[in-house]
Amino acid sequence: MNVAIRVDASEKIGVGHLARCKNLAHRLAENGCKVIFISRDLGGPFLEGVKQSQYELIVLPAPSAMDSCEAERNPGSHGICLETSWELDACQTVTALEEHPDLDWLVVDHYGIDSHWHREVKRSAPQIFVIDDLADRTFECDLLL
Repeated sequence: MNVAIRVDASEKIGVGHLARCKNLAHRLAENGCKVIFISRDLGGPFLEGVKQSQYELIVLPAPSAMDSCEAERNPGSHGICLETSWELDACQTVTALEEHPDLDWLVVDHYGIDSHWHREVKRSAPQIFVIDDLADRTFECDLLL
């Protein structure tokens, strides 16, 4: 099975999402899964552990000042955490996923991502698994934890 994980980490949003996704990746890999991380370059050393691991890491471009302004218009109370517009993030994620046409699941652990993003990315991800601990937005997914 091939699994991509869309997660970010930074000083601003913290590293909890990345930590739990790394634990999930370890368990998946132990069971024979190929795991790919997709994360935005938000500065700092937060992705170093993934870069030095057995997992492929696709790094989305660092947000520009304009991107950060666009993030303020994202839906939901945490839409700004995405650091860019949900549309641009979805487009960049789809482009990253096109490199892996044999993908089985896309795991999403991000407060800034909701059903708008899921619907856009669904065409490139056969199944979407969302990890959430806020329950403050809508999701378009196959599995929710």
